[in-house]
Amino acid sequence: EISRKLLWVAQTGLLRCVAELLPPAKDESDPFSGLRILDTKQVLELVQAMHQKLAECLVQSITDSPIADAGPSFDGQRNNCKFCVDPAVFKMKYGGLEDFEKGVRELVGAPHPQVWDEINKEHMQRGDESTRSFHPGNYNTETCSRNEFLVVIDSARGKEVSIGK
Repeated sequence: EISRKLLWVAQTGLLRCVAELLPPAKDESDPFSGLRILDTKQVLELVQAMHQKLAECLVQSITDSPIADAGPSFDGQRNNCKFCVDPAVFKMKYGGLEDFEKGVRELVGAPHPQVWDEINKEHMQRGDESTRSFHPGNYNTETCSRNEFLVVIDSARGKEVSIGK
């Protein structure tokens, strides 16, 4: 759920809105210098002052990038970012032993118990979304989620589309 929300937020103007609301740099070499000098009280005041503008940006983002489009297969090109380390989408951090013991399940939730059914549904049963063409960006071709799935599950199909590439 969090990953899908992060993908949607990264594709809207929300991050830019937040960045524009942060205090200006005091030092040209450090864009966060205006933020670093704030104490806790000033940060709270900043957040309170930001809430109206941020609400306006959120409403605009919902209008411009409908939440219904935030599904995992809504756009192959944008969805490729799930394979990269984009700071707008993923935040890396070190954890402690407690984090390790909780594991990934605590962080992102348990996988769906019917993994095959969910993968099949995501790639093959999403109506127009399953056949909407996109350019994946990691190779120079046009495809759709249905074709991508078929290439993976059918070795003959995979060989057929890979000839000469």
